[in-house]
Order: sequence, then structure tokens, then C-alpha cells
Amino acid sequence: MESIEGRLVGSKGANRIYNTDVKTGLDYTIIIPESDTVFNTIEGQDEQGEAVDFTAAPFGWENMVAGIPYAVPMGHKITDITLTSGAIVCY
Repeated sequence: MESIEGRLVGSKGANRIYNTDVKTGLDYTIIIPESDTVFNTIEGQDEQGEAVDFTAAPFGWENMVAGIPYAVPMGHKITDITLTSGAIVCY
């Protein structure tokens, strides 16, 4: 299980996403939008490996505001992202 310290320092590296191509096979826990961003999909897994749609309730991350970090709960991860507009950095 990843530590909170590992999440804060971006121990898995970073990935800048700025186009509408489908991105799959990711393993990130934090998104920071560089500009106001609209998502087509943000999907991932919870600690049991069950699918999670981060654009749906209780997250509702279909739209993100520039500069605000969005972090999934401990044990969750983001695996697939498709932007509609904007640009993000994932950690």
C-alpha cells in the first residue's frame, strides 16, 4: 500500500496530459489541473480492485478547477483518463 508521504512527493513520477487521446494503464493518485479541465472519463480501482468512476458521485470530478489538487482516497488509483478539454498533471 502506498504511503501518504509517497503520494505527496509523487513517488510514481508525473505525467502531463493535454489532449483528448484515451489514456489507459495509468497508476496515479493525484490530479492537478493546469487549466480549468473537463473530463470524458476518469476511471480507476478501489482497494479491492473494484472499478470506480471518478466522474460519478460521490466524486463528481467531471469538471476540475485549475490549480486545485484532486486526490483519490488511500488505496484507490486512477487507471484511465480521457479529457474533453484542458490540461492536467497526474502524480
